[in-house]
Amino acid sequence: MEYTIDFYSNWLIGSGMGGGSKDGIILKDDDGLPFIPGKTLKGLLRDAFVECGFDEENEIELFGHRKHKLDKNEKNPKNEQGKLYFSSAYLQKDLRSHLNNNKVLINGLFTSKTSTQLDNHKQAENHSLRKIEVCIPLELEASITPLFSEKEIYKDYQKHLEKAFKMLKLLGEKRYRGIGRCIVKLKNITNDNS
Repeated sequence: MEYTIDFYSNWLIGSGMGGGSKDGIILKDDDGLPFIPGKTLKGLLRDAFVECGFDEENEIELFGHRKHKLDKNEKNPKNEQGKLYFSSAYLQKDLRSHLNNNKVLINGLFTSKTSTQLDNHKQAENHSLRKIEVCIPLELEASITPLFSEKEIYKDYQKHLEKAFKMLKLLGEKRYRGIGRCIVKLKNITNDNS
């Protein structure tokens, strides 16, 4: 099951590190290109799945147990991992190839965003200026691979996953501050229920 993430605004998946004059920089792959880890996508889709009102049994079956809810005495809990594997999301292959052959273009994917905290008098507080690196709007691709029977996943859960994907409108850090507006679309949807 393949899908795309189309960003309509700057976005940020942070690396947890600063660099140069920036307090936060984007997570990048070995080629210096932005990507979104599969673990992040799995967590966001899981939250959307729950928001859709699907029951906990279906959630656990697809996504596995949440680590903080595991019984510490149970060594190998049933369905700890879930039935789905989430790949990381990367730029399309053609674009990746073009950028890797023209490395000078990679810097154009990133820009900076600054912010500061204001006091009660609308004055900047001392030492509150923050500068973060963000990525320009792009399209990334990822996939979900069933770890067991693919036909079973399509038959029983495709509509649930489609609905959960529609719930994802914001991705990444600072997403509630106007960063990371996106639409997530499933590709190659099959209606085969046999």
